[in-house]
Formats: sequence, structure tokens, C-alpha cells
Amino acid sequence: MTVTISMLATALIVPVAFASPAGAGTAPQRTMKPCDSTCSIPSRAIQGELNAAVAAGVPGMVLLVRRGDNVVTFAAGVADVTNGRPIQANDRFRIASITKSFVAALVVRLAQDGRLGLDDSAARYLPEYSLDPAITIRQLLQHTSGLFDIGDDEEWIGSVLAEPTRAWTLSELIPIGLSHPPYFAPGAGYHYTNTGFMILGAIVDRVTHNDISAELTRRILRPLRLDDTYVAHESDLRGPHSQGYSLTPEGQIIDVTTLNATFTGPAGDVISTVGDVAAFYRALLRGRVVQGRYLREMLAFINIDPEPQDGVGLGLFRFPEACGTTTIGHTGGIFGFQSEARTSADASVQDVVYTNTDAIPDAAYPHLAAAERLAVCGA
Repeated sequence: MTVTISMLATALIVPVAFASPAGAGTAPQRTMKPCDSTCSIPSRAIQGELNAAVAAGVPGMVLLVRRGDNVVTFAAGVADVTNGRPIQANDRFRIASITKSFVAALVVRLAQDGRLGLDDSAARYLPEYSLDPAITIRQLLQHTSGLFDIGDDEEWIGSVLAEPTRAWTLSELIPIGLSHPPYFAPGAGYHYTNTGFMILGAIVDRVTHNDISAELTRRILRPLRLDDTYVAHESDLRGPHSQGYSLTPEGQIIDVTTLNATFTGPAGDVISTVGDVAAFYRALLRGRVVQGRYLREMLAFINIDPEPQDGVGLGLFRFPEACGTTTIGHTGGIFGFQSEARTSADASVQDVVYTNTDAIPDAAYPHLAAAERLAVCGA
């Protein structure tokens, strides 16, 4: 079943993987061996799967693949369905929840610099919100705080849809998330929550006496020379970018590019390119953002699914791959875009992909999944 904009409204700024949904077709499976930096990139096969996904109804998509120093970026389809402009490798897009990895890196960097402690009570920094003092910064980063996810508030979702260009502040967003009962006691389970990352943004503001957007730029984006990445405060995307598309409940394709992403706050308000996203994860995993025990803290995964390879770290997820290895990264979904970033632990193998629609047809999922298997596991 194709996802429509009304259905996506209940699942904003969430981690979304390009796995086939229930009822969708699946690509033939075969045993694959783990690939490393010496594997060749199966360019023809990958491009063929992307072309097939476009033929199945995806307007456009971009996929970056790394094998050691060899990087190839594939593109298929259009960036704009009205004029047919081909989608480009360096087009910007809304990375949605992939933002959380950037924010987590900033928070852990502040911990490394002695500005805060990962096991500090969040209430210590934000007494005005009457947070449970047992909630720690680590739990907010790890989605184990138990806090209600603002994305599950249907009334708030309705207000976002009614005014898509409205600017939101953290002081407006956080009380909405906190107005609902928690899912469980702090540390007693796992539940993905955007509210936690909004609170983290307010903590960064408080300890640095500066806006988190400025701190993210100063401490992460600028040092890594991620020149095509920025925190969005306005409704339009800057520079070369892809349009973003969704479907109405009646199945009509609509352009949803114009959207003020401040409604996501630090949970999903970054704009970037596949190249910059890949560069960020490579730098992070190679110790260029945080070092030593602080990087190990980010990579201390806890199991969240029956499969023992699945796990959540600090702003990062661990993904099991078809070839028996695991990768590290995050996924993202927002009006108009879905994305996924996966990097091997040694940063020698990478896969960063996005589609310029949140309404991926069932027939396209097997091709998207096949392209990603080829990207990570090789031919």
C-alpha cells in the first residue's frame, strides 16, 4: 500500500528504512559475503535498480556508494516533475531524522569539552520544564527516557499541516511533548522520541548561551567543511535542491517542498547532500568529531529488536546487513523525502540514499532494497 500524506502525518521525523512493507513484493534473496574497501562497486547493477524504482513511480533518487577511496554517486529520475529537470548528485534535500546524528555528535562533543555530563540529569539544565530528575542526557540521546514522542500528537500534527510555513520555537514544542504521559519510567525501555532531541537542543542553548543552530555550524559543520549543509529556519531550500513530493489521500502527487522545518527543531531540521552526509559519518567514525571514550560512548549499542544485531547508540543506529555484517547510521523521513545513511565501523564502506518522495510505491521497494544491498554488500 502506497503511503499518503495523511498517513505520513502520524509518523513525522521518524527513522524510515527502505525495507519492503507488508504486502509489497520482495526482491530475490541470496547469500552474500561481507564487502570491504577492496570490493568493486557494481555500478551497472545499482543504476539498473534505481532506474527500475523510478519506473515503478519514485520521482527521483540519489545514492552515494563508497569503497575505500572510490566514491560513486548515482542518480535516477527528476528533481522537479513540472519541468523534468534531472535530479543531480549534489542536490540538497531534507535529511530529517539523520539530523539526530549531527546533534548527538554536538552534545557528546560538549561532554568531551566538559560543558555537560552524559549522565547528568536533564532537569539540572532546564528546571522550567519540571522534567523527571531521573532522565539523563544519555537517555535522551538513546531514546530510553520514556518521554512521549511529539510526533504521536495528532492535534499538533494537524496544526503543522494547517500552517506548513509557520515558524516554531523549542519553547512551544517541548511543552506539547511533555503534556502527555511518558511511555515508561526513565531507562526502563526503548521508544523512539523526537521530544527528547528537542530537549537536547534546549540544553545546548542553555550550556553554550547560544542557539544550537549556531553551535552546530561552529563546532561540526564548519570544521568538517560541510559547505552544502545548514540548519533550516525558513520554508524554502537554498541553492540547488530537489523538490519533495507526497500524495493526497486521493492519490494525487503534490509538491510539499515549501515547509518550515522548525516544527522538527533539532530532531530533523538539517538540509544537506548525500556527499556531505557521507563525509560527516566518515569523519565521526574516524574520530574527527569526538575521540576516545566519547566516541566509544556513542557506539555503545543496546539491543532494541529481537535480532541481536539491531541496536541504538547515542544518536546512531546499528543495522544488520544481508551479507552478515553490520553498519552504523540513521534513517530519516519527512514530508517530501525519505533517506538512509549507513557506514561500516571503519568508515571504508558507505551507502547514503534519498528519494524525493515520502510516498514510495510498493513496487519500488524491492528495487530500493536491492540497490542498498548492492551498495553495502557488493555484487
